[in-house]
Amino acid sequence: MDVRRIEDYEGRIVEFLEEETPRLGLVLKAGRARVHLLDERGREEAVPVTRIYVVHALRPAQPAEFPHLAEALRAQIEARRREIDLELLWEGVREREREYALPELAEQYFGAASGIEQAAMMRALLDDRFYFRRRGVRFAPRPVEQVEQLRHQEAQQRQRAEQKERAIAWLRAVLASEDPATIPEQWAGLLERVEDFLLRRQMNEVARWLAEVDEERTAREVAYEVLVKTGRVDATADPFLILAGLETSFRARALEAAERLIPFAGASDRADFIGAWTISIDDEETEEIDDALSLEPGAGGWRVGIHIADVAHYVRKGDVLDQEASRRGVTAYLPTQRVLMFPERLACDLASLRQGEVRPTLSLVLDIDEEGTVREATLVPGMIRVVRRLSYDEVDRLIAEDEGEIGGRLRRLLRWAHRWAEERFQRGAIWLRRPEVKVRVRDGRIHIKRLDPGAPARFLVSELMVLMNHVAAEQAARRGIPIIFRAQDPPAHPPDDELRARLRQEYDPLRVEQAVRGLQRSRLSLSPQPHAGLGLSAYTQLTSPIRRFADLVVQRQIRAALVGEPYPYEREELLEVLATAETIEREMRALEQRAHRYWLLEYIRQLPEETELEAVVIRRTREGYEVELGEWVLRASLRTSAELVPGARLRVRCEQCDPRSGVLWVRIA
Repeated sequence: MDVRRIEDYEGRIVEFLEEETPRLGLVLKAGRARVHLLDERGREEAVPVTRIYVVHALRPAQPAEFPHLAEALRAQIEARRREIDLELLWEGVREREREYALPELAEQYFGAASGIEQAAMMRALLDDRFYFRRRGVRFAPRPVEQVEQLRHQEAQQRQRAEQKERAIAWLRAVLASEDPATIPEQWAGLLERVEDFLLRRQMNEVARWLAEVDEERTAREVAYEVLVKTGRVDATADPFLILAGLETSFRARALEAAERLIPFAGASDRADFIGAWTISIDDEETEEIDDALSLEPGAGGWRVGIHIADVAHYVRKGDVLDQEASRRGVTAYLPTQRVLMFPERLACDLASLRQGEVRPTLSLVLDIDEEGTVREATLVPGMIRVVRRLSYDEVDRLIAEDEGEIGGRLRRLLRWAHRWAEERFQRGAIWLRRPEVKVRVRDGRIHIKRLDPGAPARFLVSELMVLMNHVAAEQAARRGIPIIFRAQDPPAHPPDDELRARLRQEYDPLRVEQAVRGLQRSRLSLSPQPHAGLGLSAYTQLTSPIRRFADLVVQRQIRAALVGEPYPYEREELLEVLATAETIEREMRALEQRAHRYWLLEYIRQLPEETELEAVVIRRTREGYEVELGEWVLRASLRTSAELVPGARLRVRCEQCDPRSGVLWVRIA
């Protein structure tokens, strides 16, 4: 910086650093520590004197001249900047290992140190990556060894950047090609790292390159298509499995651990329900059966048993199978296939409550009078033998038509389930009776089945599982058993009784939309808190331990309390384990939803063009309307100039259907 009094800065053009960038400014007023100036962008700001490194001789007659003078000055500085060879300057001063002031280096190189020479030198030094080390506005030449090291690093970085650009160009060419791509030897290693990223979930440099290949697709989507086109991934394999990194097969050590398990043969320290009338109710294709029901006459009433597979009997915390289940988190159900959380020997055989087999359970025993009043509820380790495995459709038929013992028992259970549901309704429970649409792809054909959650069999099982989870939560709270509770705060704007009643009676997408908008998200808690949506004072989940790792963890805690063993998990560990399981479960559910929509859209895409579909208007959007296709409970976008009101029903035809992107546009038929 020129040696002159601070007051002399006023009216002059100065150079200063703004976050390592050189700027020109016109000093309007100078203070002892700061100057008030007008910068090149026409903004006034206060700049510390220590950031000013050059004071130019130029003094505009008035501030309005500053932009023109600054432009001319920048041109002169840049012209001098282009003359500078920093390596030549470094060669001239490197023998003297000391710091140099900016004017010294300008004088050394140019033989003069005017403001323009100093400004040009400053710009060159700010861009320097090799030769000088900077401290403020003083500079020291680097040692020869360090300069060589920096040059080598720069060459490596340049080489990597060039390799990256060539790789991205090749990957784009693979994506653009309609034919299977040949693999030049130079790209074999690249494809191996793409495989590591997609199939083995290993983050690497190539994973970041993939994100730059196509802005419209994720890195995993790009990796999948590249591997398909280069023959590294079977084109007929389920893309959703691969994109999610799901392993359909188990590691050898997990399979070996499952084979070593000893089948359950009964135990004297368990409550014996083997002789009870016990049934399981599930989908026809289900093999991993988590729950069963029993019903027997009791003293002055009935004894109902809700039995959950005791997976904790086979799988201990931290063992090989536990590690595998923890990593997977949940059984994933995709239209093309099922991906189990445990190996088949455990999930579909030893732990599954199969007909005719003695199985260990965690059982809830309810002492009930004829009206369905629960007089006593007891959790016990049990053992059962299912006498009949029933599908939901069979149970619906038996309830409607069978006048014998089995139909009578099922109707009794259903009557009590309706009573318990009514009690929850009176406590504010909200039913969202959204139909479930099951999509299955078998041998290249898409099969679709619409399921009514309010059908007798599904309602019965659902209500008994809610009861099991509620009683388990209450007893855990009463006995101080550390578990994770599921809580839900009341809605900010609770639906009135009339709306809740309508939601309970039938599915109306508009009313469901209205109710969902006000609901709070459920959350995990270490202490029992109300679950507003279910109308319960406490709630947990342990009824699907074969399919959900979180349920197994809760089951372990309660089982330990019942048999007098130490709790497997401390409270803090419990929350961490279950929060991780929840995250994995959310990811898997999102995957299932994407796959579900993909195959539904693929089904619609294959329909004849003239096919008409029934739709209900949900809301107006910027481009038209959002509608729901009633048959498949599927949202679509509608383009029309017509004025429509939410709730209006109309017939539509498919206009644009892209399963890959999830886009579905319809038009009024």
